[in-house]
Amino acid sequence: MRGILRRKPVEVVLNEERDGTKVGLRRRLGAFDLTTMGIGAIIGTGIFVLTGVAAASYAGPAAVLSFVLAGVASALAAPISALLYVAVALVLTGMVSYRLLNVPSPLGFALLKVGAPWASVAISVGALAGLSSVILVNIFGQSRIFFAMARDGLLPQGLTCLHPRYNTPYVIIILTAGLVAAIGGLIPIGVVAELANIGTCLV
Repeated sequence: MRGILRRKPVEVVLNEERDGTKVGLRRRLGAFDLTTMGIGAIIGTGIFVLTGVAAASYAGPAAVLSFVLAGVASALAAPISALLYVAVALVLTGMVSYRLLNVPSPLGFALLKVGAPWASVAISVGALAGLSSVILVNIFGQSRIFFAMARDGLLPQGLTCLHPRYNTPYVIIILTAGLVAAIGGLIPIGVVAELANIGTCLV
């Protein structure tokens, strides 16, 4: 527990940077990277925070109108996504007969059928990258949830072990990754998809 709450003085960090004795990742962000991150942060703040700040500070018709507009935008998000799915389905059925699209990757299959293998590869690589990143983020979050549960006594205390060098809950990370790998490798993907859908509906 003491390792989680420990702090490092700024002077120590600066000395490590200057002497080259720092262990871990080094800073590689340049001016362009920091500028784009700042612009993204400003846009995100404007979209997600400004409405609440305005409502708290200037409660009036304009704040109410902004909440109405935010609600309308949120309500339109689902229909717009549905329209995009329908548009992709229409294009696919225009490219290939719908009878041939009952495959695990219909978009890549259709692009292969019309003679665009490069586009099929790009779509497949993008799908794999997206799925992999989502799985990694979910495993990371789940390991932290298990760690908090173990720290509160809801799981065995042995799961709260932190790595001596990286200060991360490596036991839980290994167990969570192994459990996910076992489920993905031993259970049919259709059953896994149904379980995921059930969990999403319950949440």
